[in-house]
Amino acid sequence: MASAVVLPMSREVKNLVPEHSSSTLLELQLRRRDRRNKHFLLNVSGSGSGSGSGLAQGSASSEADLSPVQNPAPSPSTPPAPKTGLELSAELEQWIKQMENWDSRELRCNDLSGRCTMSSLISKDAPTIEPYPSLDKLAFTYQGGRDKERKFHGRGSLEFDNGCSMSGEWKNGEREGKFRMDADDKTQVCFLECFYVKNKIQGKVCLQFSTGVWVSGYAKDSVLHGFCKYYSPDKKLTHAGMTRNGKLFGTCWKFLPGGGLVVGRVDSEGEFSGPNIAYIYPDFSTGLLGVFKEGDMVTAQAVTLQDLRTEYNCIKVPVFSTPKEDIFRLEKSTTTWLTENTMLEDPYEKLTVYVKTSNTPGASDGLFAARDLKCNTIAAFYNGIRKQRPPDSASTWQDQDNAYKIFDPTNKTGVIDILPKHQV
Repeated sequence: MASAVVLPMSREVKNLVPEHSSSTLLELQLRRRDRRNKHFLLNVSGSGSGSGSGLAQGSASSEADLSPVQNPAPSPSTPPAPKTGLELSAELEQWIKQMENWDSRELRCNDLSGRCTMSSLISKDAPTIEPYPSLDKLAFTYQGGRDKERKFHGRGSLEFDNGCSMSGEWKNGEREGKFRMDADDKTQVCFLECFYVKNKIQGKVCLQFSTGVWVSGYAKDSVLHGFCKYYSPDKKLTHAGMTRNGKLFGTCWKFLPGGGLVVGRVDSEGEFSGPNIAYIYPDFSTGLLGVFKEGDMVTAQAVTLQDLRTEYNCIKVPVFSTPKEDIFRLEKSTTTWLTENTMLEDPYEKLTVYVKTSNTPGASDGLFAARDLKCNTIAAFYNGIRKQRPPDSASTWQDQDNAYKIFDPTNKTGVIDILPKHQV
């Protein structure tokens, strides 16, 4: 069957439409055709090429030219190419830098969207971060606004008799808005910057516990109940993850001195204990996946980072390769014993260093870089027997006997040394 040809609108076509209004079927069809012709010419005019071949310039057109333009069939969407190991490690490193940045916390405005707050209810036994649950029995001096009933209203500050203070926004006697306060060592929280909604801490918080630990995160009903970052007293990042009822929950991260990481789903007490917990080396790619107890490896196997996913809109969750066969076990050296597996290669060091005959005259074996290493990159780990400084030793004790002694980071008065039979 031949397709119908839509004619370009002309003066003759327009004259077929009577000037007065009518509702006959013929007139409705003519008006409808008129509108279609106008729309057709406008489309052709807008898409005409500069060569003058467009219908808008009145050139003759064939039936094929006037047929509706068929949109090409959409090509099947191709999934994005998987990220390389370097791209994944760079992404993880960038995320860690964001977590480490103490100055990145932002408390100029609150966030009550729930995006970084746990949706579950607060447990009755959850520890509160509220330093001043009640002001009834406290002695203080108030300066600020009041409402008609003389209740605190608007901006106001309290100076307590013990030297502590509180300042923020009040509404008819209740805390409502941003507050900043400090407390004495009798409370669990000694400093708090937060937002109140109907006398309850809700949303963003920044606080310091009386133990010295800093927390930047989210609270619900005056309890830490959302994404939180934990810092040491000198504001070095130590942990990051969701906090539920005041305890770490789900997939969490522990940041170790030297750049290493422990990551995995914590137990009911918020400890890194159980299976499927990993230690990630400072290259943010190589790892040891296995059983941990309170953050210490028990047994594990070597893995590499394969992917990064996101939980709760903010927590990076690593996906690892299939573990390799070699089993690594926690072996903490003593004063006389080092390890049972002297030939088991560290998976990270296999990528960074190797041993061969030294180029130095008179030397034996030397340690060489297996690839180009950036400045401040950890090349290898030093292990050895652990010695304790004798009470009556000279100040140069660490340098005596041999030059292999190094400071023991787990013992302020101890050193790590090599076995005597290997000393030259």
